[in-house]
Amino acid sequence: MTINDALPDLDFPGHDKLVAAIDAAVASGDEHAVTAALRTTLCGMIRDRDVQLPSCVHDPIEETTTPAARSTAARAWATASSQ
Repeated sequence: MTINDALPDLDFPGHDKLVAAIDAAVASGDEHAVTAALRTTLCGMIRDRDVQLPSCVHDPIEETTTPAARSTAARAWATASSQ
């Protein structure tokens, strides 16, 4: 499975370069090596003028949970943290 299998097809300048870099990072070994490679890759892509993400990635994501669900999750986390 590659990143292309999991993502929608968004065309933008540097798409192929970004996908190839992420694929290479993910194939770099165990979870520690993958994490380090992804960090290095993504930091490099931020500075790479060839990669220009589409404007939709800057749009806010709508909140999908209700305030009650967030309160329940916060209480559960607080209870677990205090034990």
